[in-house]
Amino acid sequence: MYKLLLIFLFAFSLAETVEVYYTTDAPIAGFQFNVEGVSVTNTSSGDAEKYDFIISANDTLVLGFSLTGTTIPAGNGILIVLDVDGNADDLCLTNLTISDSEAQPLVVTVEDCNSINISGNGLGIFDRFSFSNGT
Repeated sequence: MYKLLLIFLFAFSLAETVEVYYTTDAPIAGFQFNVEGVSVTNTSSGDAEKYDFIISANDTLVLGFSLTGTTIPAGNGILIVLDVDGNADDLCLTNLTISDSEAQPLVVTVEDCNSINISGNGLGIFDRFSFSNGT
């Protein structure tokens, strides 16, 4: 019985949580990004859930949007929480697409794999996404 308990505890201690934070001056109508360095096992919480976005994710891709036209308003908060297998410090986001309420892509750049700059107005005024290891 003790061996079974140790295996059970070991299996559940491997998953880590990563919170994706954002700040933006434009409403977010949708987002998509690849995740490298870890495998995504689940998504939850955050403003994507609060504003009834449909979230789809597999090991390496996260996609969020609303079928009803709801947007995440300009401001800041937690966009989404990712449960990952692997070391959360190895997480790196790539191939980001974030769109506004008119389905226009926002200007996005990634720095150091843990922060994303976006410009909602195309004028070069950047806002910041960042990530925190929630363990």
